[in-house]
Amino acid sequence: MAKASERDRYNYGVCTNKDKDGQICPKCESKEVQKIRKGQDFFCVECTEALRKVPPPKSPSPWKWIFIIAGIVIVLGVGGYFIWSQAIPSELKCKFLSIGCPEPSPPDDKQIPSDSEQITTDDKQTPDSIAIDETPLLLDIVSVTEVTLDNITLSLKKGDTIQLTETVDPEDATNKEVTWSSDNPTIAKVSSTGLVTAVAEKGTAKIIVTTADGEKTDTCTVTIGGEPQKPAPPVPTGITAIDGQTLSQVSLPTGWSWVAGTTPAGSPGTKKFKAKYNGNATYRAVSNVDVTVLVKEGVEAVLTKAINAFDKSNYSASFNYYIEAAGYPGGRGPSIKQNAANKFKEKAQQIMKNNQGKCNDSSKQLLDYANRLNPTTEIRNLLNKCT
Repeated sequence: MAKASERDRYNYGVCTNKDKDGQICPKCESKEVQKIRKGQDFFCVECTEALRKVPPPKSPSPWKWIFIIAGIVIVLGVGGYFIWSQAIPSELKCKFLSIGCPEPSPPDDKQIPSDSEQITTDDKQTPDSIAIDETPLLLDIVSVTEVTLDNITLSLKKGDTIQLTETVDPEDATNKEVTWSSDNPTIAKVSSTGLVTAVAEKGTAKIIVTTADGEKTDTCTVTIGGEPQKPAPPVPTGITAIDGQTLSQVSLPTGWSWVAGTTPAGSPGTKKFKAKYNGNATYRAVSNVDVTVLVKEGVEAVLTKAINAFDKSNYSASFNYYIEAAGYPGGRGPSIKQNAANKFKEKAQQIMKNNQGKCNDSSKQLLDYANRLNPTTEIRNLLNKCT
């Protein structure tokens, strides 16, 4: 006779009752399924009240354990492969397990002589592994592009001396050596260091400086016996430029010019650039003089400041920025002023509308700014209503 299963030998139930004091039975509160052998009273073991019969609980599925075990096997397999392939050096695998050892290379037909073997120059034997690199060593050479003198005209009298100074560009040129010469040494001569001496009572000579690299030249004209020249005018001051301009777009006083007009002014800030004075019969010429330039922001940057100030209700600052932007070169001044005046006018009208059509100090100030930027009939009429 087959043995009865556990489900056939027991009844299952849950407690749904309270005890005599009205308190909930712990078994009832936990809804624990109680197992009562068939034939016994079907009461709660805690409160002795009748149980409500429920189906037997389900037996755990064997597949659950199958999946758990399979997962453990996979993890161990992957981890073992990683340790084998990555953590254990190939040298150890080869040494202890003879796995992964490199194949021996085939013998070389050309044997390298041992220490006991002599290599003589008569046999002209040289190991094949030795190669002589006869490629010449190349250096980074920076070529000279220009040479300039600090004076391009001089007016002297007999016996006068003056030192000329050259500037070789670029500053990092490899060879900055120069030579000096005079086209008329009986009038004015020059030493190997650029010292000019007036020899004759009267006449004209050209002093020439020449670079060794590229034979770049510059000339100073020396006049003997004429009216002595005055020193060059003072170095220009108060020079301003705008971000994005080149020096050729930046004006200098009459007689002055930039040494390198194509040089960009650069970003905003205080900069120094080389300039020269061309000279004339009255004033002595000079070159390579440092001129300080204040580089200002471009017009777009100033307009951005004007808009930001307006949005923050800082109308006074906004007005000043618009005036500054309108003064920039390029011909945009009228349109900048017109657009700014419309912004101030529309803001004043909005304030007046919110104030039942009446003016106040803010709307009056805005209309005044608009009228100063672009005095149209409409703006003047609105301003008259506020006075």
